[in-house]
Amino acid sequence: MQYPAKVIWREGEEISVTSSDELAAVLDRFERDSISNRWPLLAQVTDREGHAIIIGVAVEGACFEFTSKEIKESMYYRDFVSTGDDNATGVVSFWLLDHHSDLSRSCLISVQSMKDAVRHYLETGQLSEQVRWLDCSSCRPDSM
Repeated sequence: MQYPAKVIWREGEEISVTSSDELAAVLDRFERDSISNRWPLLAQVTDREGHAIIIGVAVEGACFEFTSKEIKESMYYRDFVSTGDDNATGVVSFWLLDHHSDLSRSCLISVQSMKDAVRHYLETGQLSEQVRWLDCSSCRPDSM
């Protein structure tokens, strides 16, 4: 289990989550905030070990990216991004705090799939097999 987790999408508003019920309420609130915002929002979910999940919600769908904590230490790290429609074109612009990110529409999945994947990860420590993942992990130093 990866609880407790921290969720942040607004400066100075870090939310602690200790259960799947709390997570569901926070993700519903994030979805409402993101859809009503001028630009779709990203949120960062940090698990108890320091791994980061970036999630986003837009009218067009949702995204999920897992990055292991080793990225902060310039070591080999794991990085997986959700993938949806391989034929989708264009990008969706998201905001996390004061940072702008464009994300390929091919990475979008349904909002419910994203919520289920975050819950699954925090309950099991594993990425959901219900989502297709693009492996963007860094190269291992010994494989270069």
